[in-house]
Amino acid sequence: MTRCLASEVYPLHMNVGYSHGLTDHQLQVTLDRMKRRGLITISSEVDDAESSVTLTPAGGDQWSLERAPVWDRFIFENGSLSGERFTVVAANESISRRYIGSRIAAGIEVQAGPIGVRRGVSLSLIPWKRFQNMVVLRLARERSTNRHVDWDVYESMRIWWTSLAELSKLPRG
Repeated sequence: MTRCLASEVYPLHMNVGYSHGLTDHQLQVTLDRMKRRGLITISSEVDDAESSVTLTPAGGDQWSLERAPVWDRFIFENGSLSGERFTVVAANESISRRYIGSRIAAGIEVQAGPIGVRRGVSLSLIPWKRFQNMVVLRLARERSTNRHVDWDVYESMRIWWTSLAELSKLPRG
């Protein structure tokens, strides 16, 4: 949502310790310029409270040049509404399994059955990029309870990223 890009909201929305430092007017001018260059699409007028911004494939390529994401370490996760299933999608099966293992070791998840695997899946996990040969892992899990989560264990096992904030913490190499 465009309103989440406002200087005071951006750090909270993106879960980062910084903001872009643009005034509302500067942000609007910048977004308009990016739209004209074909880097983004905007669902309606920038000053519309319900407008949203999406990177185009060209904008995604520019973002990738600037952020240098390690796509082999990108994890997309999704839990079912009932809470009984947890899905992980990634390019690398061993990283996916380590991700699930870290969640179990840290007490975030309690495994309630075998992990289902589908390989060679093609998906658009983000609007501007299609991923080929992805692995989808599905974990049957127990419903959440009030149990202790050891975030230090989870972080000590990290070799993946799921968000911009996590990408900046990803060890290189």
